Amino acid sequence: MNPLVVDTSVWIEWLHGRRWDLVDLSRDRPMFMASPVEMELYAGIHTTRNLRLLETLLSPFSRHKCVIVPKREDYRKAGQILAEAGLQASKHANDALICVCARSIGAEVWTLNRKDFIPLSRSLHVTLGPNQG
Repeated sequence: MNPLVVDTSVWIEWLHGRRWDLVDLSRDRPMFMASPVEMELYAGIHTTRNLRLLETLLSPFSRHKCVIVPKREDYRKAGQILAEAGLQASKHANDALICVCARSIGAEVWTLNRKDFIPLSRSLHVTLGPNQG
């Protein structure tokens, strides 16, 4: 079974106690954290309590070396894909980097924001999930 890279949209649902059906579907799948997702999650933190919760959530990824940090070539590839798809980097750079990160380990990207990811995933041959509503 392919590993998972979970987009911010899914993490937000999980952190708000929603979409537990997806938690069940992800069990027994290796999960990786793309550093652009980590950045987006930190950007949404506004209290010390939530910061501690986020750091607790993220620590296993670091501890188990399951964080994907884009390399210079990944930024280039993301830029090329954005240009090919006619997408603005200011709005879609993180999504492109998330897809490039996932492709680097053969992972599926889980997102609830499929419309933004579809052109990127097609160009990079990255599978999008989850495959249910």
